Amino acid sequence: MVYLKVAPQKGKDHFGKVGKLAVRFIGPYRIEKRVGEVAYRLAMPEVMRLHKVFHVSQLRKHVPDPNMIVPKPVEELEPNLTYPEGPFGIGQRRTRKLKNRRIPQIQIFWGKQNRKVTTWEDEDRIRAKYPQLFVEED
Repeated sequence: MVYLKVAPQKGKDHFGKVGKLAVRFIGPYRIEKRVGEVAYRLAMPEVMRLHKVFHVSQLRKHVPDPNMIVPKPVEELEPNLTYPEGPFGIGQRRTRKLKNRRIPQIQIFWGKQNRKVTTWEDEDRIRAKYPQLFVEED
């Protein structure tokens, strides 16, 4: 059993902000067979639509822990082994005053790994791009 290394999407993500995001490991997956000197074929679900042969540098050995709860596999994994990062929650609200107008802003929690990543964004831009965040409020 091994874990597979994946990286989040890079580039301009949060409204033009460029940043590094940490890699993570998903799995565990069973090794089907060894392919060549340094590659292995993994038994992965068909919904992931990925090539099943990976270099050993992309794998991490699974050490079983009886107390560990195994998370569900990431189904939104992209073919280039990246997963989409996006907002998953709304925090506080504030109103910024710029000259003669007021701009409502909300605090956004980004990512799926770490709840410590927060930014203040304009509410109308977030409502237009991520309407699913406001379903429970309406």
